[in-house]
Amino acid sequence: MNVELVNILRELTENREAFLTRSVEGKIYVRKFAVRERLILLGAGHVARAVAKIAALSGWSVTVIDDRQDFADSSAFPDAERVMCGDFPNMIHEAGIRGSDYVCVMTHGHTCDVKCIRTILDGTFPRYLGMLSSRRRVEALTSMLRDEGYSSETLGRLHAPVGLKIHAQTPAEIAVSIVAEMIAERHSPQESRDCLKVTATDYASLRAAAESQGPCVMMLVLETSGPVPVKSGAVMFMTEDGRTFGTVGGGTVEYRAVKCARKLLGSGRSEVLTADLREAVTDDSENVCGGLMKILIEDLCVRECQR
Repeated sequence: MNVELVNILRELTENREAFLTRSVEGKIYVRKFAVRERLILLGAGHVARAVAKIAALSGWSVTVIDDRQDFADSSAFPDAERVMCGDFPNMIHEAGIRGSDYVCVMTHGHTCDVKCIRTILDGTFPRYLGMLSSRRRVEALTSMLRDEGYSSETLGRLHAPVGLKIHAQTPAEIAVSIVAEMIAERHSPQESRDCLKVTATDYASLRAAAESQGPCVMMLVLETSGPVPVKSGAVMFMTEDGRTFGTVGGGTVEYRAVKCARKLLGSGRSEVLTADLREAVTDDSENVCGGLMKILIEDLCVRECQR
């Protein structure tokens, strides 16, 4: 097992972001591994079912809450990690909303919506709070809450009506608009260390590399410029049996990275691959973008031997 990657997994399991640092050619690179974000859906209707599916596919851990037993059905939400049934305010307290959470209010009635919003505003405000509603109902709700003493600044953070304006009509289309807005929030600038751009954690890939019993090679994109298939921070692993997990962009550049990784596997060495995707941009068979990529390819047993 790779101790460094196991420690990263442990940090993530304990709901703490983790970091991998490398010094390459005199420059420090930091790859942040973000904790898997949690999406709490307050309401289990048709739109919630579609949102749960798309959000899970996009990397969120989904929790669904409804006060109706017939709707709070785990079989209706196969992509959700948790389905809870009970009074909305009580279930919100039990779920324990954190500042890193995403929350969508889409209950079966205006009264329940109001209860949910009040409960959330009286606790920890999540990173993203959206409400499925008409504009007229949103205006009435915010006016009422403002009269109750909630600040305009706080109410201004509410995404309502929820979702990007894409003229969505069906539950699936509405779900796409909601998750798209969440993705925009996910990638909005945040105060953090100067890290590589990609921070999402592919838990399956990381776990496969961490638990590998033999040599393991990491391919980490350090720098990019121009049009490229992935951003800095994209990471890929190769285990002793030659299996790969993750991606550094596919196509020609990934082929070269994998070829180099296979050569380094178990060697205790590392190399920096500079891929100039402009070299074959006129060759239609190459299917490249035309930018530059710098990739660290490192046999992780180097780190194990140094411990």
